[in-house]
Amino acid sequence: MLIFLFGALSVALQCLRSVPQVVDLLRSKNSAGVSVATWAVGLFSGLVWLSWGLANHLWAQVLGNALVALGSGVVLAGCWPSKRAAVLRATVLALIGFVLVLLLGLLAAWLLSAVALAVAMLGTLPQVIEVLRDSDLGGVSVWSWLLSGANAVTWTVYGALVGSWVTMAPGVVVLPSCLFIAWKAHRFLQGARAAHTQAGDGQARDSEAAGLGLEVRA
Repeated sequence: MLIFLFGALSVALQCLRSVPQVVDLLRSKNSAGVSVATWAVGLFSGLVWLSWGLANHLWAQVLGNALVALGSGVVLAGCWPSKRAAVLRATVLALIGFVLVLLLGLLAAWLLSAVALAVAMLGTLPQVIEVLRDSDLGGVSVWSWLLSGANAVTWTVYGALVGSWVTMAPGVVVLPSCLFIAWKAHRFLQGARAAHTQAGDGQARDSEAAGLGLEVRA
């Protein structure tokens, strides 16, 4: 029962975690701070983990990572208007990399597991670098990264329940980086709102002062 519960919860979170980022991109058309490399790695990782799940008959992994690949692809499409060259390059590299890994995995089954584990552990690194380097994080969805952190927890528990350390280990590594990205994006948004409020208050005071000046002259 617990295995089914955490498997279903993991799949649901994997389905949902890219949705806030997609909504933000569609609504604001702002991809500032969004790491194209991270979502391209998400596409690559989803396809690799999907293949690993098929090879090991773990159907929660298959369905969940099909949704990861789909969600990552949609985010990349959302970044296309402002980052065309980067999106095209990263997507092509992700697809070529997947085909090469899949072909090599047919020759050495352990290679597929090794690559799946590596990309799952390192997949958030480009976004961590982006939030440390970029001063504008207006396009980064806090909720997407909070959901990604929750997803790391559920996959860790699921991996422990089914006795798969390959499934369990990435969540332990990824969780801190997901929370760090969400915290940095939240701080940026708070600062942006505060600056907007101060600017609005300043404009209101200027308007009020101008109005008083007109009254005195009258």
